[in-house]
Amino acid sequence: MLRRSHITTLAKMLFLVVVLIACVSGNDADSTSREMLSRCGEDSVLKCEATPKPGVQYRAVTWYRVSEESPYKRGVLRKRLTNNSTVQIYSSFERPAVLLSDDSLDLLLPNVTAQDAGKYLCHLAAPVGEKNVEGHVCLAVSGCTEEALYKDVVFDMIVCIALVLALVACFLCWRYMRDISILRSKIKGPLEQIVKTPLQKKNLKLIYTPGSNGLGPCSYHHVCV
Repeated sequence: MLRRSHITTLAKMLFLVVVLIACVSGNDADSTSREMLSRCGEDSVLKCEATPKPGVQYRAVTWYRVSEESPYKRGVLRKRLTNNSTVQIYSSFERPAVLLSDDSLDLLLPNVTAQDAGKYLCHLAAPVGEKNVEGHVCLAVSGCTEEALYKDVVFDMIVCIALVLALVACFLCWRYMRDISILRSKIKGPLEQIVKTPLQKKNLKLIYTPGSNGLGPCSYHHVCV
């Protein structure tokens, strides 16, 4: 059985490999890329690497978290580049994030952890007739405790096991319902045949109905069915 230190070391190596692959792949001709390193627990500033065209008034800036399964992107925040505009945080991004200042395009991630490492995209939306520009930033986070990495690995394993157990339970329920349905169909056939079969003469029974004439003992009437 693998020791706890071995599991955390393997998890750390695998995570760094995934981050490097994400940083190398997915760049196009209209974007630039940059790599930066932050320590666990620090506030990390991701510089917008999109190079704006001089004289162009861009309409909005949007930050995305880029998945390893390109080209999927998850929105972080968005701000219209007009006066008195506010920053809109995407509900799918479940951690605090702000722009560095009111007139800045850079993204500030407070108190970064190992889960924040990965590829981010700064996108500048251009007006009609101009071309959008974007830039990538690859964030690597170091100094996180092995305890945190170990908890992440254990959590992922628990989630996978729970999903497998749920699928097994659904399959067993389906098998049980199917067997019950088959059993009912087998029993229903003979019962219907018995009910529809007419009674033969030898199976007729006498039904005794008590009666009284008011003067003597009760008498019984024989009724054949």
